[in-house]
Amino acid sequence: MSRVDILPFHKLGEAKWQALATPFTLHDTPSPTPGQVAAAREMFQAHGLTAV
Repeated sequence: MSRVDILPFHKLGEAKWQALATPFTLHDTPSPTPGQVAAAREMFQAHGLTAV
C-alpha cells in the first residue's frame, strides 16, 4: 500500500525569506483548517492510500 504524508502549509519560514531579502510570494496564503486537512486525508484514504 502507498503512503501519503499530509503536510499542511504554514508560514514559519517567512522570516527566513525576509532575512534573505527575497519576496515571500505566499504571504497571503492562509493555513488550512483542521477540517480541510481531514478532508484531504479522507480523499486519499478513499482511494486506498494510507494518509498520515
